[in-house]
Amino acid sequence: NVGAGKILNVLLWAGTLVSWVGLGVRLQLRPAWQVASLAVLAFHPALVAYSNVLGTESLSLFLAVFGMLVAVVRFPGRWLLLGAVLALTALNRPQMLPLPGAVALALLLRDGMRIATWRRISMVVLGFLLVLGPWTLRNAVLFGQFVPVSANSGYVLMVNNNDANAHGGWMPLKDVPLQADDKARFADAGFPQGFFSGESEDWKLRHWTPAADVIGSAIGRRWISEHPGRFLELALLRVRGSFDVGSLLHWPFLERGGAPVWLGRLTLALNIALTAWTMVA
Repeated sequence: NVGAGKILNVLLWAGTLVSWVGLGVRLQLRPAWQVASLAVLAFHPALVAYSNVLGTESLSLFLAVFGMLVAVVRFPGRWLLLGAVLALTALNRPQMLPLPGAVALALLLRDGMRIATWRRISMVVLGFLLVLGPWTLRNAVLFGQFVPVSANSGYVLMVNNNDANAHGGWMPLKDVPLQADDKARFADAGFPQGFFSGESEDWKLRHWTPAADVIGSAIGRRWISEHPGRFLELALLRVRGSFDVGSLLHWPFLERGGAPVWLGRLTLALNIALTAWTMVA
């Protein structure tokens, strides 16, 4: 139910702010800093612009802040719970897979190589594997390959880096120039030419497999090695695109023909401010 999904987003929004308040109290931040940081977080685009969109933005921010809270509070089983939260975060954002290693390093630096430290690290890893393990096992059974979370990094690498890409962002598969040998490799993996020339890009992404992702990754890496200068240009365009207010506010205002001008300007200012604060921090 779409309405229930939107209500869930609001609850996640509230849970994020409550978790942040608890984090500030636990870290004994000065009241002024608690209020100021809470105000900044309350205007995070994932909370404001995406509360009425059934995506993963609100959930990912909640998991991140809740994970920080679990890391600093003290209660039995918190290290096991922290591992589980980190696994949910990785399932939501696959680039977060290295987080348990970062936590282990932080514990070793803080507490030293003691038995108690290794016990805490073991509990974090156990909680992580208990949640992530079934998903990885499902992937192995379904695809016959070891895929920890998802398999679309090769898709992104190929789509974002090719001769036809002028902006560094997403483009339809049907517009990606493929060489004859690339088409042959995809055909061997069960993806004939008709797959790429079809109009429904959503359908193609839903039917993308780990085998196709390996091929796409090789194509993308090959192009990058042959065009390092152009790759850098596209990378800079992607960074600039991350501040594109039109893209950020596309889905929330899709039915209204776009966001108001004043809201776009305010959002751009907040994006720049949040990024600057993050870099300083």
